[in-house]
Amino acid sequence: MHHPHSEWTRDRLEEYLGTTETLTLEFKSARALIADSKRDKNDRIQEAAIDVASMANEQGGVIVYGSEEKKEGEVRRAVRLEDGFCPEDKVSRSWFLQFSRDRVHPPLPDIDAVEVPLNHSGERFALVVLVPQARGVARAAGRAGRGRDGGLGPDAGQLRDGHEPGRAARPDATPAGAQIDAPERVPLSAASEASVMPCRH
Repeated sequence: MHHPHSEWTRDRLEEYLGTTETLTLEFKSARALIADSKRDKNDRIQEAAIDVASMANEQGGVIVYGSEEKKEGEVRRAVRLEDGFCPEDKVSRSWFLQFSRDRVHPPLPDIDAVEVPLNHSGERFALVVLVPQARGVARAAGRAGRGRDGGLGPDAGQLRDGHEPGRAARPDATPAGAQIDAPERVPLSAASEASVMPCRH
């Protein structure tokens, strides 16, 4: 039986390189989920929950953790795949889904995530989060998500226009969990190829 997770591969993620973020597609560095000297794990979890609630309050969509992005004027574009997560990072599909269910209210029962292997051993992976559209207004516990709930992010006028700064509008968005074809890409240099390095970020 065909499993929908099998559609997510390194090759598919590479097809997004050069693609502009939209309201239904976001690229995040793997570092966004890893604690460092500036932000602890709880802060990272809270920020991720806000991102999930924000996307759910629009049309739902896809968040790719493990893709470096670059801001170009008013938009952000995926420029290369990173080395991804390794076991020492303590990041996993089940961990992300658990804190999403704990922190986003009302819960998003259809939220899912996929660990996409980035090397032959499968020890390094990107995390693709499939966010469903919220039924009502989703909020991250402790702080309001940006978007239709009036929390962080663009003002109401920008949201009514279907535009968030840094992301292009995509009115014909594909619902989360469905097949999403990569938009037209901008040619990139060979630097977009990620090399396998020790588990450092």
